[in-house]
Amino acid sequence: MSWYSGIYTRVREYKQKNPIRGFFLARLLNALLVAQVAGLAYSIYVYLYVVCGYFLQSSMQATIYICVYFSMAFMALWCLFSALFYGVERIPPHWSVSAEVDAKLKSYTPFENGRYVVDKSTPEQTVQQHRILTRAALDLGVVQAECDQAGRNKFVATSSECFVRFIINRNYLEDAIPLCHLIVVMAAYGVFGYYPLGEMLIFHFGLLSINETTCEQAKPAVLKFDFKADYNLGKMKNFQQVFGWGLWLFPLNTSAEDGMHFRIRYVDPSNQMRFKRVIVGSTNNEVTGV
Repeated sequence: MSWYSGIYTRVREYKQKNPIRGFFLARLLNALLVAQVAGLAYSIYVYLYVVCGYFLQSSMQATIYICVYFSMAFMALWCLFSALFYGVERIPPHWSVSAEVDAKLKSYTPFENGRYVVDKSTPEQTVQQHRILTRAALDLGVVQAECDQAGRNKFVATSSECFVRFIINRNYLEDAIPLCHLIVVMAAYGVFGYYPLGEMLIFHFGLLSINETTCEQAKPAVLKFDFKADYNLGKMKNFQQVFGWGLWLFPLNTSAEDGMHFRIRYVDPSNQMRFKRVIVGSTNNEVTGV
């Protein structure tokens, strides 16, 4: 969790215990939004008047920079104001599970320190939870659902040509103030952008290294015949599985569409040869470990 999300979580927990003071504390969270808008306005000023208006000498190049920058700024502002005016999407009430299903799930979930800890479920409990949710999904008319979405967008639009021009021209006194504006913007976006964006990238890089999704890192995948099996084939092979030629741009269409085209690493080597997938129409049976 980023520091930004952590602030909102702490305020929400405090508001539950102290409703009155928590209400005013929640209003102060708008200061973060005001700081974001002020930072965005300052970065637009620096980009237009300092980068494009001062450092760039070619009007054609400046025009291209401005078009690209404002396209990205428009998308960022669209997301920001959509969240402000329309709020965050919620799960419709008719997709919620019944109290009976919730009670069954809790009966197969570890309970520690006054809360249910799903991450500490045993393989047997995980299987029971999966069966309960599968039956509930079928009753609701949902065949299969997978949620693996995490996204934040930030951007820093600048050019190394500004620093090159600053060094080549040797007009340090005249260029010092514009360059300082640019450094302030880059430093601000770099420092405050690291925690929400940088931590997210590092987190997902770690997931790619072991070939897991954000769902599987919290609750390991339940694979047939071997509860200790996973998709971790080693860092290099994992990245080849995800970013192999064409896979990221042209995803594979499978009959199940559940990621089972990934090879499985069985703990027991004998299972690797016992379970295989036969592709109809292929000249040879393709051993995938599934």
